Amino acid sequence: MPTSQAPYEAQAAAPQFRQDDIWEWQFHMDHLDVIRDLVDEGLFNEGRPEDRLAHSLMSCTLDDLGPSEQSLFEERLKPLLEVRCTDPDRFVSEYRRQRSGKTRHQVSIDHQAGRLAA
Repeated sequence: MPTSQAPYEAQAAAPQFRQDDIWEWQFHMDHLDVIRDLVDEGLFNEGRPEDRLAHSLMSCTLDDLGPSEQSLFEERLKPLLEVRCTDPDRFVSEYRRQRSGKTRHQVSIDHQAGRLAA
């Protein structure tokens, strides 16, 4: 019984991506949809700069943003979007943490201090 070479040839012709490259591509393709979903859910309504940016991304893309807006996206929105995409159960706590202005390091110190005070 002859074996077919077609699946091997198709597989060999496909570009090989590192897992990180696939994640970056997929994230780039989905981030606007995720932001739109979050805004539709009522998040980003406090008038902060990142809130205004999230709302502006309802009708534009990252390519339409200026350098300061792209920087704000990288610093404030992208980390939240990554959590939403990779660990949705942790998203609410991460959103609240960011809103409180605390870093992850401060949250762990506060948690430890609370345990010591008890």
